[in-house]
Amino acid sequence: MVTAHDGFTLADLVSYDHKDNRANLEDNRDGSDDNRSWNHGVEGETDDPQIEAGRLSTMRAMLATLLLSTGTPMLLMGDEVRRSQGGNNNAWCQDNPLGWMHWQPNDDDRALRQFVQRLIALRHHLCGLLNPEVPHAEGKQLRLDIPGHLSREWHGIELGQPDWASWSHTLAWSLSDRHHGPLLWCGLNAYVTPMDFQLPACPAGWLRVIDTSLPAGQDLPAQPEHWTAPTAPVANNSLMLLVAAPLLNGHPL
Repeated sequence: MVTAHDGFTLADLVSYDHKDNRANLEDNRDGSDDNRSWNHGVEGETDDPQIEAGRLSTMRAMLATLLLSTGTPMLLMGDEVRRSQGGNNNAWCQDNPLGWMHWQPNDDDRALRQFVQRLIALRHHLCGLLNPEVPHAEGKQLRLDIPGHLSREWHGIELGQPDWASWSHTLAWSLSDRHHGPLLWCGLNAYVTPMDFQLPACPAGWLRVIDTSLPAGQDLPAQPEHWTAPTAPVANNSLMLLVAAPLLNGHPL
């Protein structure tokens, strides 16, 4: 879960540093002040294309993080089309456009909806690898008390070197099969500059399936491209997912 009915919508999470609940007529005292949000440089709506692109990239990264997690994801209705409540994080009393569903999406809204549709299709295709009822061993050493043949490894920008410090802004993980090698690799970069991540070698070959820093349509393309480089440059505030080619062989997103 990234957002819920209480708190900011996804669009407001990347557009407001502070709540704006003045419309609720409680002097902005209602609603949480702990929103863990970032406005990307401008509070509220903007026509700055660079800020809008950054917000879209961050939204795609958070949506991908949610849909690639194990368990049952919860997606707030309207987040897929950037529904905003104008920074109001306690809009239960607003029976008006502020609290209503967003039914007139523009081009950017429709592009995000397509991204979410393809993301859901990808999750459905990979559901066997994301089943929380089948735990994965951690690290390279498989454990006899954990069934299955998959193991998860954690990384930083260097393989096998995750940085768990509170100030760290990068993380990566991979899922491997004991017989076929790496199946998935996912890198997340919440830093202000791009970071180059080392990749595990994939005998079957990698496909770059998601790169949330790319423009709409290229962020999760219907036909992913092969990735042959030994590293992955993950842009700031973005996520990249590589999938072993046989897992998507002949399966359009």
